[in-house]
Formats: sequence, structure tokens, C-alpha cells
Amino acid sequence: QEGKRGQLRRSIYRDLIEPFFNSPQYSQPDYVWRYYKRAYADSNEWVRQEYFPERPALFNPKTPPPATQPEISDAGAAAVAASLVRAAVALQKHSKT
Repeated sequence: QEGKRGQLRRSIYRDLIEPFFNSPQYSQPDYVWRYYKRAYADSNEWVRQEYFPERPALFNPKTPPPATQPEISDAGAAAVAASLVRAAVALQKHSKT
């Protein structure tokens, strides 16, 4: 059974997460990136001091990638819907076994 679940997880990742969420078009706007950086600065510094004292910073300073509005074609939307349906059917079949 784990094999089937593993295949389902890989399929969901391959069909949904990789193409639609690991893309620069889903980058957060600069102001959100700066907010998170400020909001977690103290805890990041604590982790750095506690576990990585030799490092000057927990994360290397990065410039956030530019954010763009995501556009999805009808075919892309259909692919997402089809993947969700396949996942739902597979989960339903799995829950009955």
C-alpha cells in the first residue's frame, strides 16, 4: 500500500506542485519578502547563535525575485483540475481498501 501512496504523492508533486508553485511567477512581492525577513529576524538569529555560531548569518542575504501576476491558460487550468480529480479518485479507492 505504501507503494501506491508514494506513487500518488509523487504524481501530485509532479503534476501540481512543481509546475505551478516552483515558478518565479508565484514569487511574493518585495514588501511581503521584507516583512517576513523582519518578522523572523530574532528567531533566525537565535537559531544561528544556538546551532550555527560559526556562520555570520543563518541565511545568505538575497534579493527577492521579482513577483509577477500568475497567468494560467485554459489548458493549464484543465491540467490542474484533472490532476486533482485523479488524486481524489485514487484517495477514494485507497480509503475503501
